[in-house]
Amino acid sequence: MHRSDEVCSRLTGTSRPVSGATRIKPHLERASGVAESELLMSDSESAFTARDYQVELLETALEQNTVVCLGTGTGKTFIAVLLIKAYAHTVVSPLPEGGQRIVFIVPSVALVEQQANHVKRHTSLRVGQYVGSMGVDFWDKKVWDTEFQSNEVLVMTAQILVNILHSGFIGLKQISLLVFDECHRAAKNHPFSQIMDSFTHCPDVEHPRILGLTASVLSGKCKPHRLDENIRNLEITLRSRCATTRDLASVREHGTQPEELLLQYTSSEKMLDAAVRTLSGCEDQLREAKFDGDMGMIVKQLKKLMGNCWDVLIQLGPWALQSYTQCVFAFMERLKSGNLICGDDLALAVLTFCEDDLNISLEQSRNVAATSRCLYHGDIFVSHKAKILLSYLEKSGCNTAADNTSTAPFCAIVFVERRSTARSLCELIMHAIECDPNLKFLKPLWTVGAGGIALLKDGCSEAGPSHSKQSIVLRKFRSGECNLLVSTSATEEGLDIPSCSLVIQFDRPKEIRAYIQAKGRARSKGSKYIVMVEQSEVQLVDDELELFSTIEQKLGDLCIDRTIPSETEVEERQTDLPEYHTVKGAWVDMASSIDLVNRYCDKLPGDHFTHLAPQCDIYEEDGGFVSELALPRNSPFKEVLKSDVWPSKTRAKQHVALLVCEQLHKMGQLDDHLCPVVEDESDTEDEEEEEEEDTTSEDRELSSSGDSRKAYKMKIPEALKDCRPSSDGPLNLYQINVEPVEQPEVSFGTGSACLGILTAKRFPQLPIFSLYLKSGEVRVSFERIPVGDVSKRILQQIDCWHEHCFKRIVGVGNSPSLLFADSEKYRGYRIVPLTILKESCWTIDRQLLSSDGAVSQELRATGDLVGRVVTKKYLPNQKERFRVVSVRRDLTPSSEFPDKSKAVTYSEYYLQRYEVHIRDMEQPLLEVESLSRNANALVKVEKGSRALKRIHLVPELCDVDPLPVGVWDAGLLLAPLLWRFEQLLTAEELRVAIGTPTLENPECFLEQPQYGSSEACQMSSPPSKKKRVAHCSEKAMAASEHHSGKTTDVWIRVDSADFGSSSSLSSGPEEGELREEQEREDGGGVPFVWKIATALTAKSSADFFNLERLETLGDSFLKQAVSMSLFWQYSNKHEGQLTKKRSRAVSNAKLFLLARKRALPTYMFVARFQPSVMWLPPGFSVSSPVETADTKGTSSQYRTQLMSDKCVADCLEALIGAYLVYGHYSYAFHVMKWFGISVAPAVVVALSGSSLEHVTSCVSQISDVSFYEGSGLRNQRSLETLCAKFSDFEKSIEYKFKDKRWLLQALTHPSFHWNRVTDSYQRLEFLGDALIDYLVTRKIFEDHPHLNPGQLTDVRAALVCNDTFAEIAVQRGYHHHLKALSPRLFKAIDLYAESREKDDKPEASVMEIDVENDDDEEVEAPKVLGDIFESVAGAIFLDSGLDIDVLWRVYLAMLLPYIEKYGKDPPIQPVRKLHEMFPSGLQFSAAKKELDGGLSCTVTLPSGDRFTGVARNGKLARIVAAKKAIRHLKREIPD
Repeated sequence: MHRSDEVCSRLTGTSRPVSGATRIKPHLERASGVAESELLMSDSESAFTARDYQVELLETALEQNTVVCLGTGTGKTFIAVLLIKAYAHTVVSPLPEGGQRIVFIVPSVALVEQQANHVKRHTSLRVGQYVGSMGVDFWDKKVWDTEFQSNEVLVMTAQILVNILHSGFIGLKQISLLVFDECHRAAKNHPFSQIMDSFTHCPDVEHPRILGLTASVLSGKCKPHRLDENIRNLEITLRSRCATTRDLASVREHGTQPEELLLQYTSSEKMLDAAVRTLSGCEDQLREAKFDGDMGMIVKQLKKLMGNCWDVLIQLGPWALQSYTQCVFAFMERLKSGNLICGDDLALAVLTFCEDDLNISLEQSRNVAATSRCLYHGDIFVSHKAKILLSYLEKSGCNTAADNTSTAPFCAIVFVERRSTARSLCELIMHAIECDPNLKFLKPLWTVGAGGIALLKDGCSEAGPSHSKQSIVLRKFRSGECNLLVSTSATEEGLDIPSCSLVIQFDRPKEIRAYIQAKGRARSKGSKYIVMVEQSEVQLVDDELELFSTIEQKLGDLCIDRTIPSETEVEERQTDLPEYHTVKGAWVDMASSIDLVNRYCDKLPGDHFTHLAPQCDIYEEDGGFVSELALPRNSPFKEVLKSDVWPSKTRAKQHVALLVCEQLHKMGQLDDHLCPVVEDESDTEDEEEEEEEDTTSEDRELSSSGDSRKAYKMKIPEALKDCRPSSDGPLNLYQINVEPVEQPEVSFGTGSACLGILTAKRFPQLPIFSLYLKSGEVRVSFERIPVGDVSKRILQQIDCWHEHCFKRIVGVGNSPSLLFADSEKYRGYRIVPLTILKESCWTIDRQLLSSDGAVSQELRATGDLVGRVVTKKYLPNQKERFRVVSVRRDLTPSSEFPDKSKAVTYSEYYLQRYEVHIRDMEQPLLEVESLSRNANALVKVEKGSRALKRIHLVPELCDVDPLPVGVWDAGLLLAPLLWRFEQLLTAEELRVAIGTPTLENPECFLEQPQYGSSEACQMSSPPSKKKRVAHCSEKAMAASEHHSGKTTDVWIRVDSADFGSSSSLSSGPEEGELREEQEREDGGGVPFVWKIATALTAKSSADFFNLERLETLGDSFLKQAVSMSLFWQYSNKHEGQLTKKRSRAVSNAKLFLLARKRALPTYMFVARFQPSVMWLPPGFSVSSPVETADTKGTSSQYRTQLMSDKCVADCLEALIGAYLVYGHYSYAFHVMKWFGISVAPAVVVALSGSSLEHVTSCVSQISDVSFYEGSGLRNQRSLETLCAKFSDFEKSIEYKFKDKRWLLQALTHPSFHWNRVTDSYQRLEFLGDALIDYLVTRKIFEDHPHLNPGQLTDVRAALVCNDTFAEIAVQRGYHHHLKALSPRLFKAIDLYAESREKDDKPEASVMEIDVENDDDEEVEAPKVLGDIFESVAGAIFLDSGLDIDVLWRVYLAMLLPYIEKYGKDPPIQPVRKLHEMFPSGLQFSAAKKELDGGLSCTVTLPSGDRFTGVARNGKLARIVAAKKAIRHLKREIPD
């Protein structure tokens, strides 16, 4: 057909023909990836119809590697799908069993989803799709192995395959088919070419089959005589032959044949000359400016933006420039606000310069608009080019509406060159639609490719939209919601879009590929392909299009009957450049080395102020170029490497990067797959294997069920196992003494009777403990007394009495699920009644054992009844019992009844209420109080409920219980008494199992914790380093002498009022000697039992003591010890890797596994004490499971508890805290070692004291890897220069460094590459963070025992946080000496320091609320300030010879004001406080970006009041909003 050329006149829009030749429509028009549904389907969407030429090319592809060259709409993707089906048999087996996978490679993200959907739709294979935004760059081999196992076809962008091939995650022999979409891109250093370069690393027999898909075998400009050469280069690169079909008629039937037109316009550049020159001059000056780092990035972006403004003005006119500059100004304001880049004065000057030029150009363009009405379209002033475009669109719409024969709706694409033009043109068309009714039929949208500048966002973005947004636009274009798409070349190539009736090239195509692909979008019947051309270039463009058409035709001819490249041709193209290979098949070459170094630097720990990048220096040497490379300061690799001499700068940089990659792998910073190592791979594997071994099938079952708790049987102490008394074995009798703390109105437990424990085993020494009745507190103690002769008959009576006691008195043995078992093996001790003999000797009450328990029927009111137990005879079914308090001789049955509404006299009341006649009207009444069982005597009764209600009973209506009141008093307390007894036995058994070092402080912590306080005593202080060894020896000697002086078995009675008193009885010498030996080995444990019992008791038990305070202390010490240990063990690892290791080492999961190995859950007391549910009486057994109320439906037996893994981990930390409190560091290290938590010897040296030689050795070990002599880079500075003015800082903190290099390291930011003497501060920050955390926690633990665990945590959080540290750092001038090369960082510090200077409350926390202050914005404290506060602490610790006391002396002076303030008034985080004020109905909005770059958050109260906070991050914005709400509430409702 003929191509009609049309030129629209400048004013009238009329056309005139331009000379041109008649052309034959070629058969190759555009790229693949169009709507294959139009190409491959026949009558139905699910039916395939393979065309003859497709079958022909498929057969070729099955025989050899093939590049399919077909035009748009000819079904290249269909050929690929058919070939994938043909290779489906190769992907059946898993890779480890010899199976293979099919990989489909595409050049862009948008094509991944499109091609994956085609394969999914037309095959039954499992298809996976992969793009960079999924984080695939950092996937390890385990993740990729899972993907290879789960999917049979993998569709991905090319760089992803390059990375996994180079990492050795998959080999070419494991790929059966490799499909390249848009394969013409395989040139130079493109990822397609890098993939093909990897073919040299394996034999030819292991190479996969290759299929290339393209519409144009050319990727750039090419002269006709070099077409064959370019095609051959592509064939050699892909090791394939290009192929097309001879059936041109069939191809033309499905191809595209649009009418080609030229649309002429006149340039508006002369008319807008002044504004154009202003913008171009600004761009030129920015181009000439030379800046590095962040400033260089600013200038680069500004230069591009000014160039875009110039292009928008020329192409579209003043209105579009006005619209576009609004976005540019918004971007510049963000730069000034500091959210993206906080520049210095120079940066502000550059921004001001650009703003001034933009304003000048805007004013100049407005002046032109005021005088040139001819270029108005409606009310907008546009360029002539834009006016011609709008006119043609209007005309096309009218023609479409007038054409009744056309069934296709209007559908058009306008291709532009620049991204900025795409958006601006779309906005201009949208505005024109509002002004011109003839354009109402247009529904425009715009899209560009992904990538590009990512600085302007939310409507002010130069960056391309995300893949999801692009997909939305294309979906609307396909559905008809949009009928005019303004796009860059992103939609020229491959994307699946509908057939268009009109395609307009707003900027003329500059190469054959763009021409073919853009024209290929015009596939509708009668479609047009328009190229807009400036009037003076009409002939030039026409010649170019003529050449493109000629080349297009020749390409079709040249792709017929080609041969596959020979091995010689392929080998000649290969370059012999150095590579580095690992044992696992991974490799890095020159082309990929720089990318790998950058990926490694990206994984180094940093902050958002600085982009860590290697420093490269290139210079000429020996007629070539040499490059030197130094990694960032926080990389463990410190050496500066130098490349060989290369003919180009690029090769020099690639070579030195390759050398760095090699060294990084050798030192373990890159693993054997050449992936950056975040943590040691071997350690991680060992830990995972250990966790897998420790995970039982029960754990996995619970995990799969979603229940995070596990059931554990409570441990039975060894002293209670096999302890049932027998007549032919040893017997031990212990008296249970129950004594009131306060003098009660009625003597508690008076008389000659009480209870005791008869057992076959000796019990260890335990302290006394308290129980709490309604009448007051009582102390319980045990005393071993003589047993006497006990026959079998007596033991049988004891069994009967034991059962009777628990069923009748205790009331817990009556459950049908409980059986009294005479042969009970565990907890077989017996409760026996005791009576007192002459000379205050107690013995078993044999008379009570032999009684039948009958109740006396006669009762006389005498004084002897006081203290006796009576029951109501007239209520035989009532089990309530009463203690007689007194005989009221002033009251008789005839006396007045207290409640006259019920009766007049007592006798009348009994007659009316119970129908009982009283015979003796003169008998005195009995004043009694109920003997009620306490539900839980372990916790104190509230004061308001302590008074017992007393009533009056008639003696003749009562029966006297034969059991003595002392038996009843003790019996009613048996359940909680024995629970606490077994709890202390369990704690003592754990203490013996753990063992202890030599006792240092036997005088500390002898008493039970006081009720109402979380911790009654302070920690023991560490002895000084000089005297620490002697101190331990003296204590050990004293302890040994103390124990060796004992010759009797003592049951120590330690109480909170007078600890140290004891009673004793003689024991056999052999047994006594064994106990003395045990005590000497254990170091003495009676006083320590309470600490261990506290650590074993969870808060959920509702006991008056729990582990939480000890857990807080133990957690901080564990963090300190592990951090110090990692710091010494892994001197070559950076802070990020150390933090990962610490997190894993002290994680709840890890601590739980360690605790479970030692069966710690069985020692714990987690459930609330419920005698009828949790407690199993001694001698009883369970006949059937019992459902408990607190198990969430899970079946639970007696003495079985459900607890979470975290609860177990907390218990381990609490035990560390308990040992730390009792015996200081050596005890804490001992219990950690027992649990399997090892620490480096240097930590023990540092905290436990050692010789000077050991300390010096430990410090030298760190200094050897922290300090080094720099070399290579020419901007290196000397130590003296770097340490200048440090003396001022030393005066500020009141510490003088012996070695200034420690201080230099502590103040060196990773961006300060001028320091080649020391490392950056990050490792010291890791150490200092742990040291300060522990020291502060210990301080508030000691000085503020009144704080409950929640308050202790709040105070600790307020003290050990970045806000507090940053504030102190500014006060002490830390920031004045910080070594950094980041303008953004310095600006952020300056803003924060200025805000603190204005604050009249220097010690105010971010959590505090000032009612008088209405400031809406919180200035965020830069994390760097908190980091250097911690790193200097680490430096002091090392410089002082590992003396933690010196560190604490320096830092206590700075922290003490905050500690005292928060200790008196614990702060509460505002957001949490607001939630406490309004448990429901409170709503926080998601953070929203503000124009100045900040974030805002709005809180809505239940009343409907709304308060908005603005800050630099979302967390601070929530805090500010909460502060404003609380401030308002306090003003409205004052306290």
